[in-house]
Amino acid sequence: MPFWVAISQGEAVDPHIPKVVPCTDLVNYPNQRRNTHKHMLQVNFIRQHREQVLTGLQKRNLAPEQIALVDQALTLDDERKRLKTDLDQSLSERNRLSGEIGQLFKTGKQAEAEALRKQVNELKETASLLEEKLREQEAALEEVLYQLPNIPHSSVPAGKTAEDNEVY
Repeated sequence: MPFWVAISQGEAVDPHIPKVVPCTDLVNYPNQRRNTHKHMLQVNFIRQHREQVLTGLQKRNLAPEQIALVDQALTLDDERKRLKTDLDQSLSERNRLSGEIGQLFKTGKQAEAEALRKQVNELKETASLLEEKLREQEAALEEVLYQLPNIPHSSVPAGKTAEDNEVY
């Protein structure tokens, strides 16, 4: 599925505005990252304006299952944050122990250093498992966010058909 990539090189009308081109993969533009968040609701916005989001989605006459995606997104984000915290703590502990191992080898305490090395290896395995879970959680969150449509402007009247629109 193609997505749009902004590249700074090219013939843009204004040199401060990047040229936008369709791209089906990042092979042609390896330094460009996919900017997926431009046109979907962000978790922080949903968290800060939950009632406004729910009202807007109800205005669009969505099914209750689709409206329930709001709470599902918040739950997935909470789990993502927990996994990220656990991963950061694991990596921090691994780095701290790695520094201690060097000091123990310098002072000739080989047995203690080997014991810490085993702990570091266990932390490496734990960190790799947490990284995998975090990637899965982020993918699940992104999938839920893709399913949530944008909310209409506050001036848009609620209604199911064009006849419900207010004519001035």
